[in-house]
Amino acid sequence: MIIFEKIAGILYFLSVIFKDFKSLLISKRTDRKLCHLDIEPTNICNANCVFCAYQYQNGPIYKEVETNSVKKALDAFCTSGGGDIGLTPIVGDPLVCKNIEDIIILCKSYKEIKNIGLTTNGILLTADKFIKLQDAGLTNLNISMTYPDENEYKTIYRSKKFSSLMENLNRLLLLDKKNVKISLCIRSPRFFLRNHSLFKEAKTMGWEITRNIYFDDWSGMVKEGLKENKLLRRPLRGKHLPCTMLQSGPHLLASGKLTACGCRDLEGKSELSDPKLFASFYESGDLEKVYYGSMDNLRNKFLNHDLPVICATCRHYNPEYRFASLKDKLIQMGSDFNAAMKFIFESGYE
Repeated sequence: MIIFEKIAGILYFLSVIFKDFKSLLISKRTDRKLCHLDIEPTNICNANCVFCAYQYQNGPIYKEVETNSVKKALDAFCTSGGGDIGLTPIVGDPLVCKNIEDIIILCKSYKEIKNIGLTTNGILLTADKFIKLQDAGLTNLNISMTYPDENEYKTIYRSKKFSSLMENLNRLLLLDKKNVKISLCIRSPRFFLRNHSLFKEAKTMGWEITRNIYFDDWSGMVKEGLKENKLLRRPLRGKHLPCTMLQSGPHLLASGKLTACGCRDLEGKSELSDPKLFASFYESGDLEKVYYGSMDNLRNKFLNHDLPVICATCRHYNPEYRFASLKDKLIQMGSDFNAAMKFIFESGYE
């Protein structure tokens, strides 16, 4: 396990530093633009995956997003130019939301919205459900699962619904997909994935098969669960440039609160969801003032090596190269090189 982790980590850092190098060839751009809005339909889930912080969420805050909150966010986003919509919760499953189709229809009603996608564990993805999602206007569907093995699924997703998932997938293969792009994301500790019959048929039908090799440990929160199940933590990168999360657009939590982080700000309690940061949105529905004004304070925190606490140990970090100076890109490359050296010489799964 340790040897494989080291090899995988070295390959990861080689790809990271290569991306850093490629960024040097990208001319600095100043035309910042919001391009993505994430909406959390619900923070309730019907699985309890070992790699997810859902297991540590505070029960009383379980809820579904209100339509008025969605509409206000969409109005502000589309006034800023619009783009793509993601309906994948930070934790939870979007199909648990009773009015998920209504949310998709509402998103589709805005001409500025290009694509509408979501990720689901597929437990509730019956043929009838898919047709309703399709008719509502969904364009991208990602299904998260383990290798098609019942024991592995029970261990990692901690759900007894493996047979329901497989039945849903087999029926979905028979349906007309129209304009919906479907992908399977396999989360498995297996070093190599055999070409299972499900994968073969899915590829024949035009589905994309991807594999999620690395996981965030949520600042150590799920570290032991990952280790126990031989799931690799993504190596911790060097951080200098602001994360892309601070540029692409906000995440509307099921509570109605906005956060700049769509992957880790579990209950909207971090600096990235400070009401002062989104004051212009809450007061007048203006997102441009947020992303072209108050958000700059957070971006500068990265450049000044005073980044938010939630970001310091985040393994989902993805630097925003497009608006950076050559100097800052070189510093990012140096930070990643130092992180790679630390990873190579550190001992074991610390």
